[in-house]
Amino acid sequence: MGTAANFVSGNLSLAHGTTREVVLDLFEHNWRSELLSINRVLLPCTTMTASQRTEREGLVLEVLPRGLFVMLTPSVKDEGLAARHWEDRAEYVEAFRVLLASWLVPGAEVLGQMSTGRWDELSSSFRTNQLAVEAVECVAYHLYCQTFFEYTGRAPTIPYSLPCTM
Repeated sequence: MGTAANFVSGNLSLAHGTTREVVLDLFEHNWRSELLSINRVLLPCTTMTASQRTEREGLVLEVLPRGLFVMLTPSVKDEGLAARHWEDRAEYVEAFRVLLASWLVPGAEVLGQMSTGRWDELSSSFRTNQLAVEAVECVAYHLYCQTFFEYTGRAPTIPYSLPCTM
């Protein structure tokens, strides 16, 4: 049976796969908590009604795969803002754009004028294209990183892609 003392002394080690899972889990949860935190710094909940707080947190949740702040099981699917293919990122990029456009920081108004696509009323499906997604990503990612740095003095944790071997 392993103990913390054995681990610290080097008498117990974790398998490489386990270590990688722990690091990926830390990255994912740091990204999620930092996004929620900076959003709350920029738009404090104390100035909102309960309904406004719920709506605000809903905007943050739409950016996150599975709509959860805390994941109980690791993702086995390439999804979210760091997905390899633009089609898999599109809905999250649009949600990120909407969230950041609501921030009262310089540059956010540009995101309010952009879009990754439009809703097709006949089929109720989201239509988008690669160039629009990438244009929004360019502006949104820069705005997010710069804003986070200005408020915290450090770079944010960013979403990651699953390794190809997982």
